[in-house]
Amino acid sequence: MGSQAEGFIVNYQTFCGPWEKWILNYEYQEEPEDPNGQHGEDEEKEDDAAMEEGESEQEQASQLPSCYNDDGSYAVDVVPVYRYWSAGAGDHFYTTNANEIGTTTAGQVGNHGYKCEGIAFYVFASKCSQAVPIYRYWKAAGSDHFYTTDESEIGTTTSGEKGNHDYVSEGILGYIFPDETEDGTPIYRYWKAANTDHFYTTNSNEIGTTDSGQAGQFGYVSEGVLGYGVTPESEEQKEEQGGAQQQGQGEQGEAADDEGCFDTNGEPLAEVIPIYRYYLASVVNHFYTPNPAEIGTTQVGKAGNYGYVCEGVGFKLFKTQCGNSVPVYRYFKGAGTDHFYTTNPDEIGTTTKGTVGNYGYVSEGIIGYALTEDTEHSLPVYRYWNAGKTDHFYTSNGAEIGTVEAGQVGKYGFKSEGTAFFGVIADDEAPKTCFKDDVTPNVNLVKIYRYWNADKTDHMYTNDPNEMGTITPGEVGKDGYKCEGVAFELFVQPCAEAVPVYRYWNKAWGDHFYTTNVKEIGVEIEGNTGNYGFISEGILGYALTEGSRDSVPVYRYFKGGVSDHFYTTNIQEIGTGFKGELGNFGYVSEGVGFYAIKFVKDDYEVKKCFVDGHVNDETLPIYRYWNAANTDHFYTKNGNEIGTITSGETGQYGYKSEGIGFYLFKNNCEGSIPVYRYWNKAWGDHFYTTNSKEIGTSTPGTQGNYGFVNEGILGYALPENVGCTLPVYRYFKGGVSDHFYTLNINEIGTATKGQVGKYGYVSEGVGFYSADL
Repeated sequence: MGSQAEGFIVNYQTFCGPWEKWILNYEYQEEPEDPNGQHGEDEEKEDDAAMEEGESEQEQASQLPSCYNDDGSYAVDVVPVYRYWSAGAGDHFYTTNANEIGTTTAGQVGNHGYKCEGIAFYVFASKCSQAVPIYRYWKAAGSDHFYTTDESEIGTTTSGEKGNHDYVSEGILGYIFPDETEDGTPIYRYWKAANTDHFYTTNSNEIGTTDSGQAGQFGYVSEGVLGYGVTPESEEQKEEQGGAQQQGQGEQGEAADDEGCFDTNGEPLAEVIPIYRYYLASVVNHFYTPNPAEIGTTQVGKAGNYGYVCEGVGFKLFKTQCGNSVPVYRYFKGAGTDHFYTTNPDEIGTTTKGTVGNYGYVSEGIIGYALTEDTEHSLPVYRYWNAGKTDHFYTSNGAEIGTVEAGQVGKYGFKSEGTAFFGVIADDEAPKTCFKDDVTPNVNLVKIYRYWNADKTDHMYTNDPNEMGTITPGEVGKDGYKCEGVAFELFVQPCAEAVPVYRYWNKAWGDHFYTTNVKEIGVEIEGNTGNYGFISEGILGYALTEGSRDSVPVYRYFKGGVSDHFYTTNIQEIGTGFKGELGNFGYVSEGVGFYAIKFVKDDYEVKKCFVDGHVNDETLPIYRYWNAANTDHFYTKNGNEIGTITSGETGQYGYKSEGIGFYLFKNNCEGSIPVYRYWNKAWGDHFYTTNSKEIGTSTPGTQGNYGFVNEGILGYALPENVGCTLPVYRYFKGGVSDHFYTLNINEIGTATKGQVGKYGYVSEGVGFYSADL
């Protein structure tokens, strides 16, 4: 189960016939057709005979015609290699023979379900002295075409003969340069174990890495360079090759065809339905269904039938089949209590409801219809497997597990099995824009505080005002870090035009590093170690990648002798912004790291929380309740949740009103930050924090660390005391798992972090600052 995340397991008998037919009918350029498929074998016999006569490979090569004429033009015909992708087989296929698939039109589907992705690269049609052959192979088990210039990898070049790893030789694709040349184009080779697919491209941006052994996008691992393709001489051929790389990229991120499911305006032609997600902790099982009546509730955090707790909408599918959509099959295995969902019925071997298939899974029918490829209207649904807990988990939010790379283990012991299928994006799910009207922020901003540690020669930047214990410029906080004030501001949540700014720490160097390019370090999962010994510390915030009237460049510098990265919006601090140029204090410019958000816009100013010492924005009373039965303090801006706001009166669920706890701002006024609300059913505890990293999610309905489910934003607070605010003290009582918040320090008797006060509550310091009315 766990090894077949994306790979479509192809029946050998189904594919054997057509592929063998292709081998027999394969036509080689510049050579007569061989109907018996002995072309490659004859070549090898000739080569063997030559070797027996004592000729070395170098001597044979010297007898071949040159690839070039005297004037530098090619002496041998140059032909295109067409690239195809089969989503069903999970296989990329390359050929110079257009008749094999029957189409060379990018985006068009031909024989055997292979869709043309245009021209991949160019090769010589026949042998010449400076070129080497590309050997072509086919492996039925796993459905993979493989190409190499090294015949020892498979061990045979005889057409039809099986070699290493069960690959069958299919002759020679063409001839390319083995080494870098002035007119050669590198052909990068990649391997994806999850669906046993080799992929070749001249465009390194498709996968994002060319470093051998390094994993790039979509789970593909670089295997270096296959060789160097021939650069076409005609402008027409050059345009064909360049255009193909933009038109078709199959699994690698094309805007794929979803014709038949959406009209020209992008409106769905079939009904889109939510797939609700539930979790049963007692047996560790995630369950997904379009029918909420099965569990009896769609209220997030509420337990329904059989003890399953609703976790909101997992993703959306089509109710009926349309266009290129495929059914999502549902299965259940009683031993181990696991629900499993797949678009590949061969994984279980049955689609008949009620029948038992592979691994003891029983078919439970179809939950909806998904798209098979990434389009502008789709959202990937990632699949994970936890063998220890025998639980399959599906989510469109890769951050829940921390990885989407097939084969990699993320949070909670879940191993990624890649993309299961593609859900449907509804209108309300379109990526949120960063600005409402080109100037007004559409997403909350967060201040990034800057600190300096002279002993460690390290600049540190954080979005958490509590991390260093002070945000007062000039004041020294934890670990000897001195606050240098606010460096810049970022978006606190993702939005359409923004990218994450990753934060890393290198203990050996004593250096914090920040970048929007995760490939610089190679890891994004918090706690994992990447290049140069840097450990991921999560996301600092979200920045813009391009300059605009709403942004300000954050310049990045590095001082080698002391290994310190420095970031500032004030170019005068170092005196240069030119990449590679040495500036003040020995810092070398590394250009613009990213673009922060201007807090005050040209013709718009974020509303201030206070003016002349008075509240300038709408505030909300936050009602406080106590439930003695489950020892839980609960805070809400909506008195209807409990049904009473009268102090001393008991409302729903046994919660007794204790009046108003404090006041928060209704909107995100200047300098304010969201107070997130979480609920842990197992602990019977409500938790509130301005630092979403404590739980690991800021998305309502999603579950984060320790089993806490995000219940949205309570309101907006200030991260510091600005003179018109009151501290809200935060406490925790471990024995009964209760978080408690109050303005009145005398209730517990201490505000010293870590100190035990009344009733066994331990102080956790100031949680945030409320409005002082």
